[in-house]
This record gives sequence, structure tokens and C-alpha cells, in this order.
Amino acid sequence: MQTIKYLKKNKLGALAIIMVVIGLLIYSKRKPREYFHFKGELWADQAGYYMYLPGAFIYDFDGSEMPDTLLKSIGHGFHVDTTSGKMITKYAVGVAMLQAPFFGLVHLHTKITGGRIDGFSGNYHNVPNCAAWFYASIGLWLFYLFLIERVQRKIAWVIISVIFFGTSTYYYGVDNTGMSHIYSFFLFSAFIYVFNRVCRNGLNWINLVAVGAICGLIVAVRPINLLFIPMAVFYLLFLYKRDWHWAKRQLSISKVMVGITMAVLMLAPQFLYWKYTSGSAIHYSYGNEGFSNWKSPMLIEFWFAPLAGLFLYSPAYLLAIVAIFRKIKQRENQVLIIGFLGFCYLMASWHVYFFGCSFGSRNLVEFSVLFFIPLALWLNELKRVKLMRGLLITSMMFTLSLAHSFGGCYTFGVWNWKEFVGMATRGVHYQSISNKEVLPNQMFLGVNSDAHRFFTISNYHAADVCLKVEGYGPKTELAFEVYKDSVLAFASFNVAKEMERDGGNEANYTFLLPKDYPKDASIKAYLFNVGQDTLKLEKLSIWLR
Repeated sequence: MQTIKYLKKNKLGALAIIMVVIGLLIYSKRKPREYFHFKGELWADQAGYYMYLPGAFIYDFDGSEMPDTLLKSIGHGFHVDTTSGKMITKYAVGVAMLQAPFFGLVHLHTKITGGRIDGFSGNYHNVPNCAAWFYASIGLWLFYLFLIERVQRKIAWVIISVIFFGTSTYYYGVDNTGMSHIYSFFLFSAFIYVFNRVCRNGLNWINLVAVGAICGLIVAVRPINLLFIPMAVFYLLFLYKRDWHWAKRQLSISKVMVGITMAVLMLAPQFLYWKYTSGSAIHYSYGNEGFSNWKSPMLIEFWFAPLAGLFLYSPAYLLAIVAIFRKIKQRENQVLIIGFLGFCYLMASWHVYFFGCSFGSRNLVEFSVLFFIPLALWLNELKRVKLMRGLLITSMMFTLSLAHSFGGCYTFGVWNWKEFVGMATRGVHYQSISNKEVLPNQMFLGVNSDAHRFFTISNYHAADVCLKVEGYGPKTELAFEVYKDSVLAFASFNVAKEMERDGGNEANYTFLLPKDYPKDASIKAYLFNVGQDTLKLEKLSIWLR
């Protein structure tokens, strides 16, 4: 106990604690791994961010060298132009740049051990996990170092815990390690740490180079991140009561040129890639996707909807915004509220406000290091913290529960409260299947998931299956299976009888799980269409409890 207290007070000790905790979380959540699966590290968007590394170091950006089977196994995160053989991704290069050291180590290890060198198999799935572990840890640590200059250490620990466990940061730092958000989180935290030193001590050449490089990487990871830079700059300038005359004394033509040069150097790989794919160094890679709802942004949905609502998935964010409004007359807080509202307006204007299979409003993950500063200052002023402590602990537990239950995609509609409440209260929910056809005498595999996805080992004892189907017959069956090397448990029920019992076209059934099943066992549900015309499967989902 004394050792932990010492580590928490020591700066490097704090880093050690953070790295151990996050490392254990990632290790436990990603073991056993599922390669080439929607829950894998190199699937869909995550593969699109990562593809620059195997593209550059294995295939020389000649997609024709990639096996067709491999391209079909990564969730369409990128594609290969059939005419030119170019490897095309819409995602920016910055994530791959930050993952590059870890890719190099894994690639070298694979060569030495004689593994399959294709950039996507086996140990290559460790690249996003190791990178996310490193950058999430360093990002939290740098923000902790910034906070302890202004608040008590125990308050700093509370805030970094709330940011990680009480917002979507946890999900994108542990579950979806290949997405851009945890890398942006690190860079935003690094920018605040370095620019805080600038505001305190002035702009020397070391800080200048660091600021320029960080700004370039911030944009290279996600171009929309550019909006963070003026927010953070003006917030910190006002926080330190720095005026225009002070800023002028820090700058010179030579310093401005060096800063711009560093930023451009960080962006150079992106310019080169766009030149390779489009013939132009500046290119909009998202095609017809854009902020098409700018006249009618879906702000209410963006904040409160069961489908990825910010405050619904991360209630702690609401406390952070309350803390900003608490001292809204201060110029630094006015910067934050204008920035928050403006950024939310822009994100809610995207053609799909929920940004695909998003856990909460994921675009706000990285911005938490800025928007949670007033909450830290508020906590530091409070003499009675019981109520606030209770609210923060409750919000963290709620967000962790949702992350634990989230099946990878909320597919039930924007305002489906019934399914959201079920996800929040019933246990682990795995992605449901909807709107599928099952042909006569055909078996349809509906749901396939791990039985265990959380750091704390839980022995789930039952699985609730919800089925909604049209056109079923007297022999239509739903079967349930627990499988690991062999079938550990199997049960089935007659759909017609269950529908008749429940009085509608939706049936709910509970399967008891075997005791002491392996934690990496698969849970599967099958729908058998025996002797009927084509069935319409409207919904099939599993909840573990």
C-alpha cells in the first residue's frame, strides 16, 4: 500500500501505474483474439488507417501483390484499384505514422521467427494494441503532469480516471485500438503539456519545434483535428492572462517559419500519398461524404440519442460542461463553450451524425483533455466532495457497463430506448442481426461472439435470445450453441410454439450456460428454416447475464 502511495506521488511512478493498468486491460480484452473478424484490430476503419504500413514496407504500394483472400478478410477498410493496382484508403496517414515503431518491431520479430509476412496475419494484430497502450498511457500521464501544476494530485488522479473510464476513451483505448481517437488523445494531451510550458516560460526553440511537430501530427491523424489547435491556444493564453503584446514578444519571422516547416514535414507523407492516389498533393478523400446536414444539424440526437448520444454514453461529459458554464464569465471558459458548441454543430452536420458504429460521440474522445480542465479546477475548490464523488463514480460505472455491453454497433435505430435500457442493464449485448432472408431448408448463423470480453472475470450463467421473424412455420427452429473445440452445450426451441406463447411475432428465450465453460468459448445462434418459404429475419440478438 505504501509503495502504491509513493508511486502515485512520484511522476514516473504515476506513469508506471497508468501503463500497468491499461496494459492489463488491453491484454485481457484482446485475449483470445479473433483475426479477420469485425471485433479484430485490423478490420474496416482500423485496417484503413493501418494499411499504409504494410503498403509501404511489404507491398511497395502495389496492391496487385496482395492476396485476394486477404483483401476480402479486412472488412473493406481500403481497396485496391483493379486497373492501376493502387492501394486506396480515405483515412489519413497519421495513425500509421504513430504505429510505425510498433509495426517495425512486430515485422522484425515475424521475419526472425519465420512467420507469415503479409502485414495482416498473426502478430501484426498486436501493432494497434501495443501502440494504443503506449499512446493512451503517455497521453493520460502528460495530462496528469499538466493538472498537478494547478490542482491537488488526488484531484488529478480523479480527473484522468474519469476521462478514461467515464467517457468513450476507454472503448477506443482498449476495444477499438486501431481507430484514430486514442492517437489524437495523446497528441492533444502532448500539445496542452508543451503549450502550457510556452505560456509559463516563453517560446524557446525546443518548445517551438515540439509545437510545430505536434500540430502537424494532429492534422495528419485526422484533418478535422485542426479545430483543436486554436481552442487550446486561446484557452491557455487566457488561463495564464497572456495578452497580444506578450504573444508578439514570443514570435519572430524565423520562429514562425521553423514552426510551419516542422508541421509541413509531419504532413509530407500525407501529401505524397494523395499525389500517388489522385495526382494532386491536396485531395478530399471522402468522396460524397461530408457535412451535408449543416442547415439542419442533428444536435439533439448527437447529444442525447440512444444511438451514440454524447451525454447518454458519457454522463461525465455533462458534468464537464456544467463546470465550464459555472464560470462562463471567464474568457478561457467562453473559448471552451464556443469551441464545444461549434464542434458539436459541425459533427452533427455530418451526413451520418453517429459516424457509423460509434460508441457514444467518439469525436469528443480526444477533446476531453481540454473540456475537463474546468471540472478539475472545480473539484479542487470544493470542500465537500461527497456528492460530486458519487456522481463521478456513478457516471464511470455506467459508461463502463455500456462499454462492457456494447456489441460493436447499435443497430436498433436513433430513439430506441427499449434496446438501450436493455444494453445498460441486462449484461453483455452482442451485435444483433436484422433484416435478413433465410431461404427454404437453409440454416442461418445469426450471432457469433465471445463469452468473455471484460478484465474482471465473470461467469455468465444464462443467455437471453430475442428473435423477431416473419413467415415462420411449424418446423422452424432456433438453436443455441456454446462451442470451444467441441460443442459444450446445445439447445433449441420451436419458433412457432414460442411465438404462440408470447402472443406475437417476437419470441424471447433463455438458455442456461454450462458451468465452468472456457472464457474464450463462442456463443452461436442458428435459425433453421425447415420446409417453409423464405423467412424474413427482422432481429436476432443475444444478451449474456
